[in-house]
Amino acid sequence: MSPEQLDLFQNPLQRAQELKKAGELTQARTLLQRLVHESPDNLSARSMLADIFYRTGHYKEALAQAAEILRRDPKEPRALTVSGNVMLERKQPAAAAEYFSAALEIAPTDYLRLRLAECYLKLGQLVEAKNALDQVEGESQSLAFLLVRFWLFLEQKEQTQARQVFLQATSVAAPDKQIFARQILKFLSLCPITLAVELASLARGRTGQERNPYLIIYEASLSLKLRRPQRAEELLTLLAEVDLTPSLLRERQKLVHRLARYKRLPADS
Repeated sequence: MSPEQLDLFQNPLQRAQELKKAGELTQARTLLQRLVHESPDNLSARSMLADIFYRTGHYKEALAQAAEILRRDPKEPRALTVSGNVMLERKQPAAAAEYFSAALEIAPTDYLRLRLAECYLKLGQLVEAKNALDQVEGESQSLAFLLVRFWLFLEQKEQTQARQVFLQATSVAAPDKQIFARQILKFLSLCPITLAVELASLARGRTGQERNPYLIIYEASLSLKLRRPQRAEELLTLLAEVDLTPSLLRERQKLVHRLARYKRLPADS
């Protein structure tokens, strides 16, 4: 037996954790399912399996594993957390808040405080959301924290503070253009359309993001919705000088056709 095979045999949970960290979720799930089958009382394996089911969108299976854990240990925080996450994905924030609150009493973490704040925001309970957010400690500069704080300011109609938080987020977001756009679009998706356009432009003020094609396409699309064809045309012109992936080229072409129809001109003019 090779050292790798011996390690897998002797430390399957550790190996599953390594696979999970590496993003090899299918392999990790297979290993954990075998481990749970062989050792049904291994709650650590069940917890990790439940989390992988949640992360891969298998919510029914995630809840089944979490329920089995809670049957054995009603105060197992990882199972409570997975249950809360699934409830939040299923648009049941009240139920999710109960799970997160229970988990917080046992194992208080910033992650749980942020998730609880999200639940309260979805429920329109702004005071409770702020209280949960105020208890966050080590994550106060993270994108996850800034996103929830930004959301809270929007709900409170405090757009000046929301803009300040957004600018802070642009300084924290990853420099890679695609990742930067994906992270920033989470903020913009919470905004009314006029504010989203304004903030998309602000985001491109960060050094290196001036011609971020993902944000330009997003901003151009919203500009057309706002009946601002001249602005959309200016943005699409910027893209002519940027190397685009095939998918971005297709998105740009769709916008060019939309702009042409808006202006009642031939698409190739």
